[in-house]
Amino acid sequence: MNSGVIIIFSNNEKEIKDLNKENLLSINSNKVCFVNNASTDNTLNLLNNIKFESDNNISILDIKHDKGVKSALKSGA
Repeated sequence: MNSGVIIIFSNNEKEIKDLNKENLLSINSNKVCFVNNASTDNTLNLLNNIKFESDNNISILDIKHDKGVKSALKSGA
């Protein structure tokens, strides 16, 4: 069975800038999925930068219209 981590973001640009990126890059999991849930700020670009800097198996799912947390989680899975 595969395991992974799904993290949902929605207009979290400020929090991502303040976050120590090493914490995100050090997640020990087979797969990491960042779900951008209809952000209107620079969240998607910051997530792409983290993916570029990472050696981990990170994928990014960009949802254009806000689906809510449960639907975003299902989409990430």
